[in-house]
Parts: sequence; structure tokens; C-alpha cells
Amino acid sequence: MRVSIIIVNWNGLEHLPDCLASLKRQSFRDFEVVLVDNGSTDGSLAYLRAEHPWVELVELPENRGFAGGNNAGLAKARGELIVTLNNDTEAEPSFLSELVAVADRHPQAGMVGARILNYFRPERVDSLGLAFCRDAMSRGDYRGRDFRELSLEPVQEILIPSACVALYRRRMLEEI
Repeated sequence: MRVSIIIVNWNGLEHLPDCLASLKRQSFRDFEVVLVDNGSTDGSLAYLRAEHPWVELVELPENRGFAGGNNAGLAKARGELIVTLNNDTEAEPSFLSELVAVADRHPQAGMVGARILNYFRPERVDSLGLAFCRDAMSRGDYRGRDFRELSLEPVQEILIPSACVALYRRRMLEEI
């Protein structure tokens, strides 16, 4: 298993059909999906068992939050590359192949970010990595800008990726 995708869910049933359907359309196929449910009460687990038996479930009795959920998923994940993905995401079919290709071309990089666009306005940037602002807060770089108007290289160095969709090398995670 090359890639493990970890999705943290808490009462996100409305988002799961689109998210999981987009993962089934991936051109890169050597991956597993580990979905961590943070104690949902909206029928998420019943839906997942009935409609997506290929998804590996980690059922938590309570909401451990985003970090706690991802840590529980990491304990179950088998991949050498770990991808965190928000449940309200619809991934392009080439999403995984492009992330893995960048990771392969840059073996020294412990993390790889992705272009994150607004779900309802796909030309609008949510994040192209995170940047620190003058007020010392981190925010999505280029947030709110129209992606079509930016003159950026297809791959560029970023400070850190947004964990709503990012690739991490297991080796790096184990080191730290």
C-alpha cells in the first residue's frame, strides 16, 4: 500500500458521498482510505458500512477533534505516504497521482501541499500552502484570489501545507 488517505469525520454524512466518489475516480490506484469517525450521531457509520465497505473505519466513541482523529487514523494506516483529507472535499481525478509525483521528484520534502480551491467557486483559492501574516497568524496563502489570475509555477516551494489536504512521509512523521 503506497498511500493511506485519512479522513476525519464528525456528523459529516452530507459530505461523504461526494468525497468518497471523488476518491473512487482517482487515476492513481495504490491507496487505502482510513475514515476516522469522531462519535457521529448523524448516520455516517451506517451509510459507510452500507455504501462504502472498501473504506477502513476507525470508530471513536467521542469527538477527539481533528488532530486526535488523524492520530487515530495514522495508527491504522499502512501506507508509506499519508494523505490527510477533509471530509467536505471533492478531489480531482489526478489529485493523488500529482501529489505522489511531486513527492517522488522531491524525496527530501517531508510534506507536500495541494492546491485547495473553494468548493462553490472553484476559481477562488482557499489555500496554496500556509503563510504567516503580520499578525503572526497562519492563513491560506493566496486565499480569496482568483487562481486563473496568478502566475505560478505548477510546483513551488511552500512553508507548510494546509492539513485539510496534505501528503506526509511516514518516515518524517516517525522521526518527529
